[in-house]
Amino acid sequence: MPSDLDSTAGSECNWDEGGNSSAAQFSAISKEQLFQMLQKMRMRYHKYKGRYADLANAYKELESENQKVRNVMQQTQVRFKDNKIHTALYCNNYYVLSTWQGSLIK
Repeated sequence: MPSDLDSTAGSECNWDEGGNSSAAQFSAISKEQLFQMLQKMRMRYHKYKGRYADLANAYKELESENQKVRNVMQQTQVRFKDNKIHTALYCNNYYVLSTWQGSLIK
């Protein structure tokens, strides 16, 4: 099965899908046509390389933002648990203290 590169190169030189041998196909194109095809392939390579680099950078930025959000969420959960424990201890101590003081007054 021909790759995209093979099919593109063949279509640019007007090669048919028939049983032509590769030697006959290469002798049918000039150096100028071959050079133009090379230039087009280079341009496509750089275009897709740039797109891939942009995509990779966007993915890294997204991962970085996700990690920041995870860190904030984790810190918030720790603070909430600490505050909950502190509140429970405070309420429990207040109840114990108030009942103890009440028993002293009576």
